[in-house]
Amino acid sequence: MAKTHAQLEQELKQFQAATQAFLELSDTQLLQRPPSGKWSVGEHLMHLVATNSVYFSKISDALAAQPDQQAEGPYNLGVLGRIFAWMMEPPVRLKMPTMAEWIPPTDLEPAQVRDEFMTMQDTFTASLESARGAALDKIIISSPASERIRLSLVEAYCVLLAHGRRHVWLANQVVDTFDVAAEAATA
Repeated sequence: MAKTHAQLEQELKQFQAATQAFLELSDTQLLQRPPSGKWSVGEHLMHLVATNSVYFSKISDALAAQPDQQAEGPYNLGVLGRIFAWMMEPPVRLKMPTMAEWIPPTDLEPAQVRDEFMTMQDTFTASLESARGAALDKIIISSPASERIRLSLVEAYCVLLAHGRRHVWLANQVVDTFDVAAEAATA
């Protein structure tokens, strides 16, 4: 499997479009947990802020350390990268534990969620732009989840995008509970 830089940019634009409706939820809806007690939409967004910021730091450092690694693509994903990206894709097939530092706080402010999530999206766009022309399949970082897991930059971007789609899917499950609750209230 291979990805071009343009494909990564397109996937990011689709992710950003899919999350726009979350940013337009009322403050109450943004922070409302579903009846199951799982994360609210805001908690899903802040989880993505936390995980992505660690990845972006590693990606930025790797690009700065190897500025002469240039390539046009398409960029090949290795077996490990393909497996990780597949594991993250929705629908959720495999529940994965969340590292403690990536669990969102419960005392979120709606404005903070919106601001930090929009900043994260801008950072994602800037990160992809700074990687334009770099050898995304040759520059390697360690996964923030484990130093033993090594991913190329193209694999890291694919994992981040798949992880984002996973949380969009999960957040949409929360939004669906709003519709059920509204129907029950009017019945």
